[in-house]
Amino acid sequence: MRNLKRSLLVAALSATFGGCSIPLNQGDYVFNGVIEGEQIIFETEQKGITGWNGTSSLSVKKEDGRIVRYFDIHENDFRVDSVLVQDSLGMEKTISKDMLRYGINGHAIGREINRQFWEYLQKIKRTKFENTVLSTR
Repeated sequence: MRNLKRSLLVAALSATFGGCSIPLNQGDYVFNGVIEGEQIIFETEQKGITGWNGTSSLSVKKEDGRIVRYFDIHENDFRVDSVLVQDSLGMEKTISKDMLRYGINGHAIGREINRQFWEYLQKIKRTKFENTVLSTR
């Protein structure tokens, strides 16, 4: 009976927190460096007591000269609210929150952009971890 209660508790906690993909500490991702040939900068500005009123931005300068800037402007919820893409000639295109969520193919575009955003966050976290391990040797 005790094992059953423990199993149910673990299952409930896993269902509650296991699916939660929002990082609890934006500071874990603050970064300025090169990963796989791309210049990556992640910055965050927290406002208010909880910090949830702040903004985060991820800037990626690709090897071909393009720059992609992802912005989490509302609630620091690690969901991309807008994207600015600058090509190698300096021409800019902005994809707004409304376009990401409500535009033609917006949901698909929004999912892809958020997938890219999360991939970069994971690269940052992995790189910071590897640098920490190397520095302790």
